[in-house]
Amino acid sequence: MRKVDLANLENSLTSAGYTVTYVKDGDVTVNFLTTQLNNYRVIIWRTDAYEHAHTVYWYLGQQVSQALRQAYASDLSSGELDSSDGVMGADVKFFNDSFNAGMLSNVRLLIIVSSMSSMLAPCFITAGVQSIIDFSNTIDMQFNWVDYLTTGIVRLLAEGYSVADAVSDVITPLLTMRLEDPLDAMEIPSVSYSGNYALTIT
Repeated sequence: MRKVDLANLENSLTSAGYTVTYVKDGDVTVNFLTTQLNNYRVIIWRTDAYEHAHTVYWYLGQQVSQALRQAYASDLSSGELDSSDGVMGADVKFFNDSFNAGMLSNVRLLIIVSSMSSMLAPCFITAGVQSIIDFSNTIDMQFNWVDYLTTGIVRLLAEGYSVADAVSDVITPLLTMRLEDPLDAMEIPSVSYSGNYALTIT
């Protein structure tokens, strides 16, 4: 996210009593995602989806190397991982296969800021994440709505709002307001949630 959004997110979470750790793109490795997520109570994962060979993948951020290709040869061969863009990507099946039931039971809330991230929600709920906020359509990661919505939702969560109320209070005014350009309404990302909608993080 842009620096100002990171600052706002950090301030909100810090005010709610959380210690904030920022994991940069290159550090979001296959191993990190499959072994470290349960160390966190609230996770905001900002990535994006892409399609390759008729399969939807989510960027992990890890640069592809020969050693990485060898380490995950079977996953690449099966199509669960993809290295065609020079950055490792993972599909829904990879996440389903990587997380056993209850494996992420320490995670209270996961916000997946990405196109079509609602496709990943069932996997993480099964793995034990209590509540998930996601985006069900294709979104432009450079467009201001995405960061605006995420920052606004996290601010309300840090103030004690439930997941359902935080999402509703941020998105509803945008859907009902009179926008100057009708195309603006089409650009507003479709935010959804699953799991425990009454969950609070404070």
